[in-house]
Amino acid sequence: MHAAASQAGDDEEVVVHGHIVIGSGVFGSSTALALSRLGHSVTVLDRSASGYCAPDAASNDLNKIVRADYKDEHYARLAKMAIELWRRDDRLRQCYHEVGLLLHSGASNPDGQVYVKKGLSTALRDAHQEQGSSSSSERVHPSSATVESGKTTGSVGTSMPAPLPRLAYELTSEEQTSSVFAADLQLGVGLKGIGKTQQAYINPRAGWAEAQKATNIVLDQAKELGARVLSNANVVELLHDDQLRFYGARLQDGRVVRTSNCDAHVICCVGSWSTKFLHSALPPKIQRPPSTSSAQCVLLLRVKNAQLRRQMKGIPVVLNFDTGFYAFEPNDEGLLKCAIHGQGHAYPEPPCAPQSSYPNFAQGQQSDAADSSSERAPNTFLPADKQEKMLKELYGLYPELADPDNAQVVQSRICWYSDSVDEEWLIDYVPGTRALVVCCADSGHAFKFLPLLGSLVTSRMQLTDKPLTPHQSKVWSFAHHLQAVAAHRTDLNIRGQI
Repeated sequence: MHAAASQAGDDEEVVVHGHIVIGSGVFGSSTALALSRLGHSVTVLDRSASGYCAPDAASNDLNKIVRADYKDEHYARLAKMAIELWRRDDRLRQCYHEVGLLLHSGASNPDGQVYVKKGLSTALRDAHQEQGSSSSSERVHPSSATVESGKTTGSVGTSMPAPLPRLAYELTSEEQTSSVFAADLQLGVGLKGIGKTQQAYINPRAGWAEAQKATNIVLDQAKELGARVLSNANVVELLHDDQLRFYGARLQDGRVVRTSNCDAHVICCVGSWSTKFLHSALPPKIQRPPSTSSAQCVLLLRVKNAQLRRQMKGIPVVLNFDTGFYAFEPNDEGLLKCAIHGQGHAYPEPPCAPQSSYPNFAQGQQSDAADSSSERAPNTFLPADKQEKMLKELYGLYPELADPDNAQVVQSRICWYSDSVDEEWLIDYVPGTRALVVCCADSGHAFKFLPLLGSLVTSRMQLTDKPLTPHQSKVWSFAHHLQAVAAHRTDLNIRGQI
């Protein structure tokens, strides 16, 4: 008997015949598409009015970095596979801009030295593998059945990608660094001293993707294959039977969505809301995901000067390892995004209630008092001078942007991450339950894997003949994350931080 069904009373009941995916962001949309390609019935619930990723979701963004030169070999291999799909998918390739990525770090930073050398060697190794590959099967995601299924439905292009850009290479002088950019684009102090006081490399086989557009395309592809999307679906409770088998969700407006398929799953893909949402939506005795939310900082500028926009067209993404600051080229509307990838701030927290937009920096600074038990964000609050510091670093790269006649800030944004202690994702069944899967802990680096994330989820669910590798199965498990959190607490206690 469904333990929670009797509580529905006279509420409207929506009966579906397959899996229920909660959230239409990067994890949710990709999972819906992967399930649909495998022939499964899927219903996606999202709290947004449109059914696409919510306005305050991290996926609802101007752009995100796409690169494969991770220090971690596992994610490097996965990212290489994802980039191949970005290049091959007829629709996603329209959102992918392979302009390259320039990574730099101070020569006195030993961690930066290691990261630059490792990133360059990884990029070169993968590039040589691409150059030497004569078989197309070596250049697609291992789940070839997924790709072939997409081809038969027209959702994956069959045409060959454009010729690959040149190999990654180290930058050893300011002159060489300048050659990466337009000759008439003025560079600032942020890129001075390359080869002396700074070390750097550029990987032309990287770039950025239009985040919101790409995420919505993937959801559209799922819909074309039969997936159903319910909008204004703000989930307040997950429903289960006496055996803790999960079968549906109760929505804030009174609707009850349940699956009639005893083999179906409820898959929670709610990003930075995971901890807060599941704390309220699950029975008290069920293990919550060991992840936290963190507030990251994003600025948007409009480049008004037409000549400057032309000079900046096609420039690489620039990433400063030491500060986590990165900046993109202006898009076709002249919008330039810069941001910081870092530990983030504990407050403001992401609200569970639907929002029409994301908070700006000023609103973030007005947050309630922080919980002193927070372990992931030592800076806790968004500093009042955050925008000033970010602009200083941006102007240090491109000084002409400091002229108000050339560019102006049009928006600041809080972008929430779902973080784990070691930046591994969580893709697993919730311990002690049946048919309940949680996908979270993206840690600010999952978006680039949009074309293949869903196939990883279906592999965890054992719905394909391509299981997760032993490493993936381990590091994306609840057990691994619980152990990592315990070790992190022990480390903090030893250092006297808690």
